[in-house]
Amino acid sequence: YQGGIVGAMPAGSFVGSLAVYKLADSIGRKKTIILSGWIWVIGAILQCAAVNHGMLVAGRVITGLSVGLASTTVPLYQSEITAPAI
Repeated sequence: YQGGIVGAMPAGSFVGSLAVYKLADSIGRKKTIILSGWIWVIGAILQCAAVNHGMLVAGRVITGLSVGLASTTVPLYQSEITAPAI
């Protein structure tokens, strides 16, 4: 059980980082970061309210998806808004 619980977040993270390719270009970097925050809240609620193993794993996959989105999009967004002199 523990391996599945632990491995669920990196799996979601992998999918999230791949999803940025299309999502950030279609809705924009800033909106993708905001969306990732809302997805994280949903995943956190599922983890906190988990009554069984499957619900906990689902929450971790959803939270991992958010981590993948944010960790890929934030550096892109920061590079776009940084002053050229830096």
